Amino acid sequence: MSSPRYPIVFTDLDGTLLNHSNYSYSNAITALAELSRRKIPVIFNTSKTLEESVTLAETMALHHPVIIENGGAIVIPLYYSFGVSGTRHLNWQDGHRLLTLGASLAQIHKQIDEASRSLECGDDYEMFSSMALQRIQELTGLSRSQAQLAKRRRFSEPLHWVASSENLSRFQHFINAKGLEITQGGRFHHVIGKSNKRTAMEHLAGMYNFGANNSTKPFIIALGDSENDLEMLSGADIAVVVKNNARHTLAFEHDHAIRTNEEGPAGWREAIEKILAHLDSH
Repeated sequence: MSSPRYPIVFTDLDGTLLNHSNYSYSNAITALAELSRRKIPVIFNTSKTLEESVTLAETMALHHPVIIENGGAIVIPLYYSFGVSGTRHLNWQDGHRLLTLGASLAQIHKQIDEASRSLECGDDYEMFSSMALQRIQELTGLSRSQAQLAKRRRFSEPLHWVASSENLSRFQHFINAKGLEITQGGRFHHVIGKSNKRTAMEHLAGMYNFGANNSTKPFIIALGDSENDLEMLSGADIAVVVKNNARHTLAFEHDHAIRTNEEGPAGWREAIEKILAHLDSH
């Protein structure tokens, strides 16, 4: 493993940086503070919405771009400098720019509706955007205000699949044929456009200007815990699989993979501390 000069951290949220059951990140605070001290960008790469992600970034005092809705778009603070220095005192309240990469929600809904009619599978799933807030709270453990933010989707549609895996396979084949994808997250199957967590990560990483004439390629550290993180992890220089006892172990191979012993944010901190120690020794 070579010693990078300009690392960037891309991280999943639920089950990775956030505790899967209560959404706390307290066990990762010391590692986040050390990354901030070193001016290493920490970038959310999540299924969450723009409003959810920006609110959380503000809470964590993170002022770097966020990738939302499984790669559907990149949200960039209005005065963000991709040279990294000088970005720590930005305020998300100043506004943001939105770089759309995936399909619109209207396009996604059109194909879901076609699949439901053609396959007669409308009873096989619950669609997130059609759920009452109380139902979202039951499935996710979010507060009412958090559920309201989660429902403001623009580039993806989570489905709570209640039928057989065979029916899901038929549905997925239909959706794929229409130019969309289905990715499995921690709680839902997400219907998205062709842009995913990896393509969005690579697009954003390419925007950073490290060194003269953008000649230095950033060193990507990615952390995730579920199937929809695998593509992101496969595109990283260091790939961290955060332990999640609620699900089976991810089948994943990578030349520079780290599997944590701890779950969620404790595992996140464990991996970041190990990686920083490695950087310091080279």
